[in-house]
Amino acid sequence: MQDPEADTMWVATSWNLVARASGEENEVEANEAWARLIERYRGPVIRGVRRILRGHPATKEILEEFPGYLLEHALLPKANRERGRFRCYVQGVLRRFVFDALRKRDPRGAADIEGLELQAPARRNADDEDEAVWAEAVLSNAMQRYDDGGTRDARVLLRYYGVQSFEAVDRETLCAEFGLSRNALNQVLHRARQELRRLILDEIRETVGAPGDLHEEMTMVVQRLMAARPGLIQATDPE
Repeated sequence: MQDPEADTMWVATSWNLVARASGEENEVEANEAWARLIERYRGPVIRGVRRILRGHPATKEILEEFPGYLLEHALLPKANRERGRFRCYVQGVLRRFVFDALRKRDPRGAADIEGLELQAPARRNADDEDEAVWAEAVLSNAMQRYDDGGTRDARVLLRYYGVQSFEAVDRETLCAEFGLSRNALNQVLHRARQELRRLILDEIRETVGAPGDLHEEMTMVVQRLMAARPGLIQATDPE
């Protein structure tokens, strides 16, 4: 069973949504966009804060402070599509926020935790976890878009690989459930994997600026998903 908090972690976010939340449009749209961003990043914040704090007694309190921290320091307007990936920007903001919050409560404890966080093995482990969680979130978002279309292909893919809240089932079960021959099922799965990859690429395009970032981010997501979900995604270059 998947971690429900991981399903929405580092969900791909449109730069247009970021711009609206930053107050570049009218106030009503800005408030609506702000609410959407907070909701979409609730999971990433929870997982990131818990990982850094490792059971610190102020974890819940610090989590509740994060939306206000973003607003007070006007951090969303500082996000710039030309400077790189929105995922990396938000992850950096989250780390600074956690250490600042700790310093206000316990400077010595904050220094200890930050020292551990900056050690090379710990940093690599944290980066690996952030990347794996991001890849799952991109997948979840893409599959949600695919499933919203109500196509049979999407439902077959969801069921076969156990994506979203579905448990994985075997080919025989799917053939019986959808009235497909074994060959027809293989064709459906092939089409569905191709469409899913297209949707994943669309999701990633929303959060990167330079073409080089797109290639690197797509490569990372594909590698993470191939490791976690063999067969679901193929290792082909972004178009």
